[in-house]
Formats: sequence, C-alpha cells, structure tokens
Amino acid sequence: MKVHFINLRAIFFKYKLDIVLILSIAAFFRLYKIRNYMEFQGDEGRDALVAYNILHGHLTLLGPSVSVGGFFLGPVYYYFMAPFLWIFNYDPVGPAVMVALFGIATVLLIYKVGGEFFGRKAGIIASSLYAISPLMIIYSSSSWNPWLLPFFSLLALYTLYKGQIKNKLLFYLATGLFLGIAVQLHYTALFLLPIVFVYVLMGDLFMSRTYKKIIKPLIIKYLILLLGYFIAWLPFLFYEINNGFPNLRAIFNFVLNTGSSGTNFGMFTIFYDVFVNIYGRYVFGAFPPIEYLNFNGQPFILLTYLFILISIFPSFILLINKCVRVWKEKNSDFLKYNLLLTWLVLGVGFFSFYRGPFMDQVYVLLFPLPFLLVALLISFLYEYKSRFFPQKIIKAVSILIFLIIAILNLENVYIKYQHTDNVGQTESASQFILAKAGGQPFDFALITNPPNYDMAYLYFFTILGNAPVNSDTNQLFVVCERKCSPLKNNSPDIVNFGRAKVLGVWKVSGVKVYRLVHF
Repeated sequence: MKVHFINLRAIFFKYKLDIVLILSIAAFFRLYKIRNYMEFQGDEGRDALVAYNILHGHLTLLGPSVSVGGFFLGPVYYYFMAPFLWIFNYDPVGPAVMVALFGIATVLLIYKVGGEFFGRKAGIIASSLYAISPLMIIYSSSSWNPWLLPFFSLLALYTLYKGQIKNKLLFYLATGLFLGIAVQLHYTALFLLPIVFVYVLMGDLFMSRTYKKIIKPLIIKYLILLLGYFIAWLPFLFYEINNGFPNLRAIFNFVLNTGSSGTNFGMFTIFYDVFVNIYGRYVFGAFPPIEYLNFNGQPFILLTYLFILISIFPSFILLINKCVRVWKEKNSDFLKYNLLLTWLVLGVGFFSFYRGPFMDQVYVLLFPLPFLLVALLISFLYEYKSRFFPQKIIKAVSILIFLIIAILNLENVYIKYQHTDNVGQTESASQFILAKAGGQPFDFALITNPPNYDMAYLYFFTILGNAPVNSDTNQLFVVCERKCSPLKNNSPDIVNFGRAKVLGVWKVSGVKVYRLVHF
C-alpha cells in the first residue's frame, strides 16, 4: 500500500501563504495597541484639526508647513487623513491606522518588487525584514506625513520600471502622479526627480544603444511624467496662482539662501556615513546613528557594526556586478538592476550633501532600498555554487545571516517596552479641563519639555465642543507636562492673561492641571 504525504511546502507556496504570514506579522506589529503607542502631540493635533475641518466643509489647498523655510507642502496628506478620521468617529487613532495600513502595503510592495526583480526568496527575505524592522514599525504607527513616503517612492519607481519594460505611456503618467504625491509628503522626495530622469535616459539608451533613436520617445516620456506630476499638484498650484505664489517664492528664497554648513568632512566620508546609517538604522534593528557610536566597552556594538559593514559592501558590489554583466549581455534585466543602482548611487549621493544631524525623516525615501539589497545578497548566497565550499555550508551561512538580522530586529520591537498612552493622556486632561470650565469661556496654555505646542489639546477641545478663546476670560487652564510654576512662567498665553492666582491644581493622567483666575 502506497502512502501519500501532503507536501506542505508546495501548498504553502502555491497559495502564497508566505506573504499572508508576512503581512499578518506586519499587521500585528503595526496595529497592536496602536492607540497606546502612537504619538499625538502638536504636529499630529494640527493635522487632525485640519482633517476635521475638511470633513466639516472647510477644504484646504495647502498641506502641513515644513520645519524650516516658512513654506507649505501640498494638501494630499490631509485628504488621506480625513476619511479615516471620519470612520473612527474623530478619534485620532484613525489617521494612525491609515499610516499603518500604508506601512503594511509597503511590505506587500517590497515582496512584489523583490520577488519580481531577484526571485521569490528575495521577496520573502526583504518583506520579512521590513515587516519586523523596529523603526519601520514605529514610523508606521503614528500619523505623520513623511511616513507614507516609503510606499509612494517605491510605487513610483516600480511603475516607472513597468513603463520601461512594457513601453506604455500610462505607466509614465502613473509614475508622475505618484511622484507628485510623494513630493507633497516631504520635499526630500524631490531627489526622486533626477533619479527618474537618469533612469529613463539610461533605460532608453540601453534599449536602442544610440542617442539618435531615443530623443523623440524620451521627450514624450518626460512630458507624460511631467503631466502626471502637475495633476497631483493642481490644488497647490491653484492656491499659488490665486495668492501671488507665496510658497514658491519662499522655496526659491530658501534654496538661494541655504549654503553649506562649512563642515570639513570629505564627500567620501559623508557618503560612507549615509550608507552605514541607512543599513544599520533600518535593516539591523535601529542601530545608533554613526555619529553617536561608542565602541568603548561595548563589544556587542562593535560586532554588530562589523556585521553591518560585511553586509553593505558585498551587496553593493553584487548589484554593480549584475548591472554591468546584463548590460554587456544586452539582457533586459539591466532595467531591474539599474533602477536600484540609480536609486542607491544618486539617492545616497544627494543626501551626502546634507550636513545636519542624522534624522530618519530626511532619508525616508530610501527606507525600502537597503532591505531589497540585503535580500539580493542573502538570496544570491543561498543559490551560490562554489568550487571550494559545499553548497550546504553556503546555504547555512545565508540562513544564519538572515536569522541574525531578524533577531537583532525582534530584540528592539517597540511592543516590548512600556507604552506612553499619549492620546489617552491628552484626551483625559482635555475632558477634565472642560468639566472644570463648567461650560464657561476659558483660555489654555501648555508647558512642556522638550518644546511642543498645544494643538493636540486644542483638537480634543474642538471635537468635544468647547474650544478655548484667545480673548478676555476669567479663567486660564495650564497643563504642565513637566515640573513647572505657572505664575513664574513667561509663556505668552500666561503673560497675556495678566496678573493671576492659582485657584486649583490637580494631577490628571500623569500631568498637572492648574486653574488660574485674575488676581
């Protein structure tokens, strides 16, 4: 009698249960107690209030303001937020869930791109590591406009690749549209524009092998890309045209007046620092920025640093080698490898001019890239056949590399640590103040450290139906998120209230609430 065993591995891959499992892990880490772990402070409160106003008929043509320069982004992020704010009945967790869903979608897109470019194993490796990366999880669990950029930057480049492969103009229109959305999320996405320009030029040159035959098709592609880009920016452009171009002039002045910080670091050193940071921070479990590394008495940090270096340079060299080889062979795979190489060299190259402290939101458009390159290296090792080492040993080494990286990530996932319940704290304090105000007009001030502003509280006051007024009132509520003495504080809201005395003080959800009345 012949016994038939169920081939679980075949069933697993046939029905794509691998990506189902990976997406389930990604969803768990991003959505588990998201309201307790998410940030909801000044910027998030400001954005939620704008989305709330959109839902009540006050449309906007501008997006969030940037931290420097005095100009604004486009409004697309607010219109992404609004439906989720409505679905969750104005609870600020709604937009955070929206960002988490985009984070999960990024995992799926990395699986798709990695699998299509380098094979299914690479897709599994890249998406798995992205799914459990501590920083990718944290940045997918709070509502802030830059955190949607990994999805749209990768999507724009992927549709561009499809346009080059299929030679269909609709893909270029979609790429332009996604680029327009990306730049509205964060102005560092402008670095994608020269990446796209160079990639299309090199791709067309590869396909025709002569400049003479590519000029007209190239111009058409660039025009279609530009059309899609401007479609995405229509609301912002409408505002600019009707208001004398205030933001475009501010951007222009900012660029003209921004010079080098005068640092003496060489370009190669900065290029190297960016490389190590994007690999270490994102792939290897939130490794400290290179400028803060201290190896003294910390052998684990040193070993991890060496492991990062061992992963960086082979993956970079492997990518260059494959790109050169397929170029010589006139293989269409050149379009795959060249896309990542162009993204890597130009992206890291542009950011090498940045002289400020390392901030993840600056490098956000590069988030998916190191995961794809590490997956390329590991999958290559897994399939590599050597004359000197048994293939089983090489496979074991590749699996070991993957497991080490996975463990480094899982050691730092945020759900292992105590949550702050920032939303609950702000909501409870706001409800308490409204109860003490007794339906009467009041003013409000916030004292906190590090510096923040009061829009998170103003959001809850607004949705609860009694926003503070900035005119003459007989009561001022002061929230101290740190130790403070309101009567001695020089905050403008307190100073403008005039001479006052403390009528009551209460401890609410980890903060102190003071009620001041005129002296």
